[in-house]
Amino acid sequence: MSSIVPESPSPKQMELLCSLYRFQRKHGYSPTLDELGRIMGISKVTVHQYIRCLEKKGLVCRIKNYARSLQIVDESKIKPYLRSERASWKLVGRLTDQGRLKFYSIPKKLEPELLIERYGNTNLLRVVGNSWPEKNISDGDYLLIEPLSEKHSRNLVLVQTRSGRVEICTLIRRRNRLLIQNRQTCEEIPTHQADILAVIIGLIRSY
Repeated sequence: MSSIVPESPSPKQMELLCSLYRFQRKHGYSPTLDELGRIMGISKVTVHQYIRCLEKKGLVCRIKNYARSLQIVDESKIKPYLRSERASWKLVGRLTDQGRLKFYSIPKKLEPELLIERYGNTNLLRVVGNSWPEKNISDGDYLLIEPLSEKHSRNLVLVQTRSGRVEICTLIRRRNRLLIQNRQTCEEIPTHQADILAVIIGLIRSY
């Protein structure tokens, strides 16, 4: 006798649900099947199969004749799966106001309850000193960082100068070109001419 209660999603289906949820929270719209495939490292055909199963279980739906139509039926059903992933943040080093960047030999694992659903697994740097008041970055703050990619624009970035000093600069886009703007000289240079260490995607304020 078959049960009228839908079976729980498989681990891979849960991963797709979490990827869909995080993409929507970050971008404000749903990913395409190709984008979901790239995020999960699987083919578009496999993504389609997972979605068909999740539709039968009543966890996702698609709106006809609408681009990026994949929607989560009830987000409250997704959050237990997000918590079960045990996402964590790693404190990988610290940045001083003298422009010195020190990485820890063993990253410190943090598991903050707030914002974890938005950013997932993320690395952090602790700020030491008060050299960036114009960026609203203060002593004791934590910078959430990730590698540079094409999706970034108008972000702050960590750039290492020829002298070895690490500066916080602004990433800007002009005529489809990504440029780095120095905070002191306002000079703009192409990204390929700068040693970009990481992109700052968020900040945790220490009070």
